[in-house]
Amino acid sequence: MNEFERRMREMFPGYIPMSDADSIALENAEKERLARKAVEERAARIRQTIEENIPERYREASMSTLYEERRPLAQKVIAGASGLVIGETGVGKTFFLCSCFHELAGRDMSVRYVMAKPLIDRLWARLRTTRGLTMEALIETEWGRTLDVLLIDEMDKMRDTEASFSALVELIEWRHAHMLPVVGAANGTPDGVQMVIPQAVYSRMTGDAEGSFRIMFRGRDRRRSDG
Repeated sequence: MNEFERRMREMFPGYIPMSDADSIALENAEKERLARKAVEERAARIRQTIEENIPERYREASMSTLYEERRPLAQKVIAGASGLVIGETGVGKTFFLCSCFHELAGRDMSVRYVMAKPLIDRLWARLRTTRGLTMEALIETEWGRTLDVLLIDEMDKMRDTEASFSALVELIEWRHAHMLPVVGAANGTPDGVQMVIPQAVYSRMTGDAEGSFRIMFRGRDRRRSDG
């Protein structure tokens, strides 16, 4: 009998020391409890990330709900490819980006989903309100090294201004130079999209020689009952 057990028996005459088997069982139970807690906390963290980034309509988008023929492309995004998804409205471009987001977040990767116009507006707003901050520093600290994958929707709806285009070019060039993927979506045809997206951006996002892609999603507008 060790000193601890002797004192326990003095204090509690009916005290029965725990057997080795009981100790092991208690230790295993505690390990299982901690493992369950870690799984629950991770699931809650992923749910919060999705709720903070993804529009409510697309929060159920995932690899399992994505069209099977589009899953290989999603796997390419998850593996680190940049690219541009083009197509008319309602063919599933946003759903595709949100499915990729769901999978990336589930792998504990840092990922953001944003629409092009609010993104550019946010960049310039930060610059105007922060003395001494440069666009390059802002991109590096908030949209660069801490962000594994950036998903940009509605790239065709940016403001048609030199300031908007210059901010987008700098963002894409910085991430491209540091081998950080950007995947975008735009409404229209390939020729039409090239007219509204700066050429430098289009080239860096779709250069197949560097493993990037450009793909046209086809199909009917699923938002229309007569489609």
